[in-house]
Amino acid sequence: MVLLFMMKLPPQLKNQYEQLIQTEQRIRTFNSQKSQWEIQKATIENAISELETTKEKNPNTEVYKNAGAILIKVNDIDKAIQDLKEKEELLNMRLKTVNKQIERINQQYEAMKDKFQKSIQQFTQPQDFQNPM
Repeated sequence: MVLLFMMKLPPQLKNQYEQLIQTEQRIRTFNSQKSQWEIQKATIENAISELETTKEKNPNTEVYKNAGAILIKVNDIDKAIQDLKEKEELLNMRLKTVNKQIERINQQYEAMKDKFQKSIQQFTQPQDFQNPM
């Protein structure tokens, strides 16, 4: 039914519809990226907390960091904590940026959707033709 309706739309309305679909996909992509960064941030926050607790309880505890497929011994816990805090700050900046992008794209999407709905209403309303006689 929708496909049949879409086939009858003029090219301008089809284009508007395609832009709406593309914008929805962009929103989903940004939201997915945001979720991944939020998970990474939570993991880093947990690691920082654990390192700080470990440092307080037993400063001589051996600590290792992940480097691809291997683990590397960390000689300085403070340096490891600082590295994690820098990664956390970078993720915070990325999250701020992606939140702004999501907000901007959502506003664009809503404006596009309203315009498309108005165009569809105009297209589907019967035209009033008055008989000149």
